[in-house]
Amino acid sequence: MQRHYHSKGSYLVENYAREHQESAFSAKQVMDYAKEQNVNINTATIYRNLEKMASEGMLLKTKGQESDSVFYQFVSEHIDCHNHLHARCRNCGKILHLEHDTCEIFFEHMMKKYNFTIQADMTTICGLCEDCRKGA
Repeated sequence: MQRHYHSKGSYLVENYAREHQESAFSAKQVMDYAKEQNVNINTATIYRNLEKMASEGMLLKTKGQESDSVFYQFVSEHIDCHNHLHARCRNCGKILHLEHDTCEIFFEHMMKKYNFTIQADMTTICGLCEDCRKGA
């Protein structure tokens, strides 16, 4: 039986992810959080823990559309995040989980019209949420 070792870094990254479930976040934001918590942690440790959590399915990993930035989002136990699309607000980072029916219609349309299969767990639609549109 394999034992899982939890370091100070892994606890910090997991706690940050759980506290920010409704928003995508970057490694830099986790690093800033560590500084706020007076936790001395190496940047490489944060990246290593984020990558490990993503490979274990605890985090969704998406690439920014306008840069090479990588964003992460905590996968809630009650949400099947790998089988539906997400919309991320470019301004505040809020994540919306698109309904299964909406995704299926879009997936079918892409297959019929373009013979293209969507990988939901790797796809994030970017735009502005209602609150940010009101403030613009």
